[in-house]
Amino acid sequence: MLDTDLFVGSVAIALGAFVASAAIFNWDWYYQLRKPQWVESLWGRTTARIIFAIVGLGLIVLGGVIAIGMLTDPTKKSGSENVWQSRHLEIAKLRAYQVETV
Repeated sequence: MLDTDLFVGSVAIALGAFVASAAIFNWDWYYQLRKPQWVESLWGRTTARIIFAIVGLGLIVLGGVIAIGMLTDPTKKSGSENVWQSRHLEIAKLRAYQVETV
């Protein structure tokens, strides 16, 4: 699991919890914002609440999947290991170049 995966997953979970809470608790100030108000004007408050509850729960699930690392490339490692590997590779290339020029 990468640190960025944990961060992005946490943000998605937080936003999902916010949107789902707005739908569940029927916050009037939330439905006065431009996008929720547009959805509400098209389909009504009840349908808008259902839509935003589904979107919120979807973000929570997506955030959990990202945070546990299910959507990452399994060949990638954590940031500190990648830095060490790239420096090791640079040193090996430099040594190979020095051998070729001698």
